[in-house]
Amino acid sequence: MCVKLINSLPKKTDKELESLKVNSKKKENFKVLEAVKNEISRRHPILANNCRGFDHVKEYGENAVMDCIPDQLGKISITEVRDIVCFKYVDNLIQIDTYENCRPRDVTIADSDDEFAKHAGKPGICFFGNLVNSETVTKEHAATL
Repeated sequence: MCVKLINSLPKKTDKELESLKVNSKKKENFKVLEAVKNEISRRHPILANNCRGFDHVKEYGENAVMDCIPDQLGKISITEVRDIVCFKYVDNLIQIDTYENCRPRDVTIADSDDEFAKHAGKPGICFFGNLVNSETVTKEHAATL
């Protein structure tokens, strides 16, 4: 039964996949859950963002995750982005925050003190999402994640 369901995932809509994700969590069917997550990730790329100490929430408001100019996304369509992983250095460790259900909003790029200051004042996009996991790990562990 699971094999047939897993093989049908590419034909499912995003809404059907989200429903399967919820149901497989409830039923603790981890094989189906992992397959659903993989299919969602295949369809919707996961962005990684090194925050470099920039406080997106302070600048853009609650649930702000990441800002960028559209060119930084390359060939990725803004509407395909669902999940974002942000990392920042905390002493000799790395804090990794995972966000789901991210949605874009047009913004004016904020001023910063780093290499991205050249984009300040330009039209951009800020993604807002729901924090689902946060962990602080060593650099070695972060590399395996």
